[in-house]
Order: sequence, then C-alpha cells, then structure tokens
Amino acid sequence: MGSAVDGYRELERIVLGDSRAAVAELADIAPADLRKAEEHDVAVTLLLGALCERLNGGGSIAPLLHATAQRYVSSSFHYTGRILPRAEELVDLLDQAVDERSPELLIEVADHLSQGWSDYLNSIFPCAFARLAEELSLDLDTRDFSEVFVLWRRGLEAAVSNKPDEALPLFEGSTRPLPAVSLFRGCGLASYRPRHPICWPAGRMRPSLCWSGSGSTWRES
Repeated sequence: MGSAVDGYRELERIVLGDSRAAVAELADIAPADLRKAEEHDVAVTLLLGALCERLNGGGSIAPLLHATAQRYVSSSFHYTGRILPRAEELVDLLDQAVDERSPELLIEVADHLSQGWSDYLNSIFPCAFARLAEELSLDLDTRDFSEVFVLWRRGLEAAVSNKPDEALPLFEGSTRPLPAVSLFRGCGLASYRPRHPICWPAGRMRPSLCWSGSGSTWRES
C-alpha cells in the first residue's frame, strides 16, 4: 500500500508491461495517504486499478475498490462528492463491459472518464483501454478511446469561434460511437444535445450555443 499517486504510477507500468505488482495492493491505498489525497487522484487510481485487474483475464476487484472509496469518503477533508461517485459507477460499468465483451460500453467508460479532464489524452488510459479491448478481441484501437469527449470539447471551441463547418463534424463524431447511454448523477446537458451527458468542471461557465436563423453561424445565447 502507498499513496494514490504512487499507486497510479505503478499501475501505469503494469499497462506498459513493465511491472507485475499486485493490482489489489496498489489500489488499497494506505489510510494515512488516503486522507491527504486529492479526490481526482483517488478516482483515477481506483479506475485504473479496476482496468489493470481485468487485463490478462483477471476478475473484478470492485468490492475492494468500493471499500477504499468509502474509506476516503469517511476520512478525507478533500472529498467533494463531485468525482468519486462517478468513478465508482465507472468501475461497475467497466466490469459490465468486460463481462459482456461490449465495445459500446467500453467506449462509454472512456467517454465519461474524459469529461472535464483536460489531461485525459496525455494519460495512460487510452492505451490501457486499447490493450483491454485487444485482449477481449474487440475491434477497437487507441484512436477509439482518444476521440471521445475530446471531440465534443473541440466542437465547442470551433462553435464559439464561429466556425460551424469545423464544429458540426466534431459534434457528430463525438456522438457516433454512443447510440444510447445513461445519464450519470450531477450531469447537465448543453444546448446542443449529444447522446451522452456533458459534465462541466466546477466553477466554469457553461456556454449556451445555438444555430443562428441563417443556418450559417453559431452564436452565444
């Protein structure tokens, strides 16, 4: 057992094939370190632990991960309730995706994880999801787990820059892999409504975008 950050780094090494450490021990964060950890660090460590355990045909360690999450909830002043509950839901959704060998559910996990996390593309997760998909014999690669919520965000950037020709394909691309998904707690929907929820970071103004009457420009409303 160690800190959330140390555990996450070792889990990264497992994904890359550079470590054979016991995933359950890495995800079982030491109590003293757990109390001081940032909620986001705990959340991504638990989710990466769930993913790593399913590599090479491993089983679910969801009960251990949920127990660690609850210890954090009851002991840390850093807990806000905005991140960890969704991460716990994603742990269960990941297990369901693996058990059902569902590419749609696996992409859904990646999509929700990427929401509001600007460093998602630079993290180990796209690679980890792709490796898991390969082991499950799913026809997916790293690109499928990189072009998730990131496309929607880029679409918004193009929209507010009054570039509708760039924005529309990005919006369409962000929804194409997800025919039907459920809403997670605390998620709102932007004015342009894709088939998956949009979670805006705390304290950030949510742009309200609509197509102008001429059909040629975007405007803020």
